[in-house]
Amino acid sequence: MSIASQLRICCLVLPFALLPLNGIAQDTAWDVLTKRNGDVLEVLIVENKPDEILYRKRTDPEGPIYGISKSELLSVRYRDGKTESFTITMDQFYDEKPSPPVAPPAQNRYAARPPRNAFEESVLALPSHDLPTTYDFYRKQANNGKLLGLTGTVLQIAINTIGLMIITNNTDSYGHATNQKAVNSGVRMIVAGSVTGLALGPIGFIKWAKNGRKSSYVKKEMQRRRVEVR
Repeated sequence: MSIASQLRICCLVLPFALLPLNGIAQDTAWDVLTKRNGDVLEVLIVENKPDEILYRKRTDPEGPIYGISKSELLSVRYRDGKTESFTITMDQFYDEKPSPPVAPPAQNRYAARPPRNAFEESVLALPSHDLPTTYDFYRKQANNGKLLGLTGTVLQIAINTIGLMIITNNTDSYGHATNQKAVNSGVRMIVAGSVTGLALGPIGFIKWAKNGRKSSYVKKEMQRRRVEVR
């Protein structure tokens, strides 16, 4: 076989012979960190400190730098083929034992909601010891409003009834007044009763509803903070 033929054969065979070497180069192009829990990280080590290794992720070689304590590592295989193993001391063994679970803090019964208006904002800003007084105030205002509304309604019914009775007693069967002065007095009573009822009733019931909502909100805030409701 001529020298030229031998050279041609070498040129054809050489690329295939270098493939395993390329694979080895690719395998060792990254540093490999083996953690004690069995995880394996392929990284690019930036700095090897006495107690810590700084690295970038293989998937993001230009990304942020991360750090890992050598106490978490079992071994490191560097890109140049060298390896380093780490032993664990008794102090590290005891330090790495998981601490007993801590019971989570007790959750409040109600979660605080964002305030919807100035009143709710003012209630949330109150110290806890002022909440019972505030609750009592709005509850009392609600009860007063309820009493006012009922009083206005009862007065209207009573005055209108009396006025109607006066008109009836001073009118004949045909509807003619037998005592015009008394009939006029009865009419005035009906008007006065209606005005009184319309003035006191709605105002009282509106006050009852408005302050009732406020007292209910304060009560929920007391329950959320675990303040005793009187």
